[in-house]
Amino acid sequence: YMSCLDMSKPVVGILITGSQWIYGDLDHIDMLIRKLESAGMSTIPVFFNAGSNGGKNRMSDVYERYFMKDGRSLVRVIITNNPFSQLANSRNASGIRTSDDDNFYRVLTDVPVLQAMMVTNRFVDYEESRTSGDATKMMIQAAWTEMDGQILTVPISDVSIDPSGRRKNRPLEDRIDNLVKSVSNRVRISSKPRSERKVVIVLYQYGEMGTIGGAAGLDSIESTANILRSLKVNGYRVEDMPETGRELADRLLSSVNNDLGCLSSEAIESMAPGLMDVKTYSKYYSELPQYTRTEMESQWGKPIGDVMTDKGCAVIPGIVLGNILVTVQPVRTWNDQVERMYHDPDLYPPHQYLAFYRWLRDEFDADAMIHVGTHGSLEWLPGKSIGLSSKCCPSFIQDGMINIYPYLIDDPGEGIQAKRRSQAVLIGHMCPTMTRCGQYDDIGEVDTPLQEYLRTPQGDREHRLELIAQILDACRRIDLLDDLNIPDDIVADEFESHLDDVHDYIMEVKDSLVRDGIHVLGRVPEGGKMDESIYSLTRIPNGDIPAFRDALAVCIGLDLNGIRAGEVPSTDLDELDSVAMKLIEDFRSRDYDYPECLEAVESAIGMVDGPLESSVRFICEVVAPGLKKMGDELESIIEALDGRYVLPGPSGAPTRGHADLLPMGRNYYSIDPDCIPTRSAWAIGMRMADQFIDKFVADKGAYPREVGFIVWATDTMKTDGDDIAYALWLMGVR
Repeated sequence: YMSCLDMSKPVVGILITGSQWIYGDLDHIDMLIRKLESAGMSTIPVFFNAGSNGGKNRMSDVYERYFMKDGRSLVRVIITNNPFSQLANSRNASGIRTSDDDNFYRVLTDVPVLQAMMVTNRFVDYEESRTSGDATKMMIQAAWTEMDGQILTVPISDVSIDPSGRRKNRPLEDRIDNLVKSVSNRVRISSKPRSERKVVIVLYQYGEMGTIGGAAGLDSIESTANILRSLKVNGYRVEDMPETGRELADRLLSSVNNDLGCLSSEAIESMAPGLMDVKTYSKYYSELPQYTRTEMESQWGKPIGDVMTDKGCAVIPGIVLGNILVTVQPVRTWNDQVERMYHDPDLYPPHQYLAFYRWLRDEFDADAMIHVGTHGSLEWLPGKSIGLSSKCCPSFIQDGMINIYPYLIDDPGEGIQAKRRSQAVLIGHMCPTMTRCGQYDDIGEVDTPLQEYLRTPQGDREHRLELIAQILDACRRIDLLDDLNIPDDIVADEFESHLDDVHDYIMEVKDSLVRDGIHVLGRVPEGGKMDESIYSLTRIPNGDIPAFRDALAVCIGLDLNGIRAGEVPSTDLDELDSVAMKLIEDFRSRDYDYPECLEAVESAIGMVDGPLESSVRFICEVVAPGLKKMGDELESIIEALDGRYVLPGPSGAPTRGHADLLPMGRNYYSIDPDCIPTRSAWAIGMRMADQFIDKFVADKGAYPREVGFIVWATDTMKTDGDDIAYALWLMGVR
């Protein structure tokens, strides 16, 4: 077979399980091969029975034997129909995370791997059912393939019963067509020189004029400016490039955007990158299923409607910069219905929405789209949550176009929707820099007399009463009593019993992490921002690595538990933070050289024990190098545009004991179920449960008999299972 392969055409690798070959259950694969060949590609279909954990027939051996020659990849794209992890079958380590060195997708072929899904019963489209028939099995397929860094596509087969009663895979032709488009687009972009590729950068604009570029935790305008610079440096044709994010924003606001406002028809026609008339749109619209057209017309009328249209044409917003278009995603509805713009499951897009994406594909001739930031609306349009049919809006609108999506690393619940519903390659980006809240003026009015009260001997009753009155007066001025559920008319004598609550509240506020600005793609934190980042990433334990501040406190001789309990003045915590920040600043001046930094700690505090030593090593060898590689966020975008495989990685909140998420720029997956809850999440959940019990007993005089939980997937992913730990601890599980 290999000797007869037409290597003058782009080659696609196809992997299927051996059982499909053994039982002759290949109708869906045969159809896929024929359609790929009709689209101008050659194929290498391989069936296999993979061993596990480094045994015989490792998947890496299959790749090396059939998809490689003389150290180079023979294939441009790989399609796999295997529902389980392939990377896990080629390594000796346990768990789901594969090291970069063991990742043969990257080390060997370094091409996109697309997951062709299988439905294990009858497939029904969105008109017949809003859900997938075998949702659990579909989710398992998705979870494993996402952890391998594969791009989740569509089902290519379901199961039918033949006359003999045998179950057989039946091809889903329209879904196979969609997969072939996805493959063709990746082959095309990898075949083009960078200077000839056309890229669309999509920003978001919802609400009134001046809101272009909304994205959670990301300065999407400045990030887009960085993307443009990166594209230009890497050989893309970027013309008339804005020098700054501010210039880019001004040009977008002064051009055609989603607020046509006072623009005349002449201005729209002269400035808009494109217009689509009714005749052109009707050709695309007629290709949609009748069910979809009926739904769109019931909400928006006959084409082409009146949302983002002018003189009977759909308006395409944005600015063209050579081969790059910077634009704004279409709105889902009118600005006065903003609550429906994102997540309404029944709101079909206006006609201009479909016209926009068809214009990008066919008129601008885009090779790829980059949706910048968390999040847009494409992945939230009506349709199934996984295994999309041709009547699902995200599927027929995206239609196989390459979708690269920089997404906030600590929002996996929504990021995974983009992966499963719009074939997105996620580029996980860092959260905003976090810093300790500390003491601001209002809190200081309460904390200053409170600290004096804690230092005053109990025998000095007169002075203590005077301080209690000052604390109560300050609490009233900043409306703190209401936050603590303390009656506003309480008198000083009665208020004294609440001082522990006030102290705990002040401690929590002062020790909370707050955002210090927002993130910019590819920007390495510098100076004080670098120090704050390291502080926030190491203030709680990272797995077996102790928190830097806690380890420092032990060596200095400070009692953190006493501080938290109010037995020791909280000013000691401020002092500890000051020492920690000065040391972290010193580490930066030494360029995080571990021996030098360890010496600096010993010189500053007189001793270094084992936990503190490991924490300093972690800062120097993991955290600081990871932060310095923030440029990987932009590099991963370039890799995806080159038609390469983007390395996968976990997601979550880096400041919640997850500094190991560094470096950024990974095509992230949701959670590692083997690690939920993590050690740090366990400690937090246990503490929350104990606090709940204490408060309940204090309020009710008895223990709770039943406790109900609502556990959110996104929060579990973000915190690594605080709520799960909370529930387990209440159950008596350790």
